[in-house]
Amino acid sequence: MIQFKEISKSYGDNLVLDHISFDIKDGEFFVLVGKSGSGKTTTLKMINRLIEPTNGELLIDDKDIKSYDKRELRLSTGYVLQEGALFPNLSVYENIALIPNMKKWPKKKIDEEINNLMVKVDLDPKSYLDRYPSDLSGGQQQRIGILRAIVSKPKILLMDEPFSALDPITRKSLQDLIISIQKELNITTVFVTHDIEEALKLGDRICVMKKGRVVQLDKTENIKSMPKDDFVEKLFSGGDVSE
Repeated sequence: MIQFKEISKSYGDNLVLDHISFDIKDGEFFVLVGKSGSGKTTTLKMINRLIEPTNGELLIDDKDIKSYDKRELRLSTGYVLQEGALFPNLSVYENIALIPNMKKWPKKKIDEEINNLMVKVDLDPKSYLDRYPSDLSGGQQQRIGILRAIVSKPKILLMDEPFSALDPITRKSLQDLIISIQKELNITTVFVTHDIEEALKLGDRICVMKKGRVVQLDKTENIKSMPKDDFVEKLFSGGDVSE
């Protein structure tokens, strides 16, 4: 379980997060949604300590996150960014094998895991493993980015608007893919988006943020039918809320 307890984040006089508190359950698909500047990505990046809170306490499995070795924490946390963020000088195989190699997995184990995952996302290993990111479409790059994040079977998967740059057909395909993978591997997944339809499709629960605060947190089936206030009601009736 991931627990945010009265977390705040300030940069000088700019208050980005304002005493947010909530829990993320083990195996949950948890979606953070809100307008640009609401604090979604800042919240996400605290889970792998890319950003440290100014005040408050963040716990993973009842243990203060600051007591975890930062390198080990990040090795056990998958992270998917917009457009995959693949290393352009590394092949598909080398990109996916990055974390297993850092964990010193045997090559046979790495090869088996990568081949199995490539088949799972409908990419023929023989055709794609020796290619470079520049040889791939945007959707293919993002599939490889997802595989790189999950190949070592992390406990937590962080996804920061991973499908926002993709066309609608590819986006839907990858949404279906991540739902399938998340359920199969039971990875606790924290997903940032500004697209309401995407949030409703993916989330077990949705956390609506506004100006660094949590406005409403509820199950997907409840949040649209029982909005807490006018902001949430407008948000979920208007679709895309990017600024």
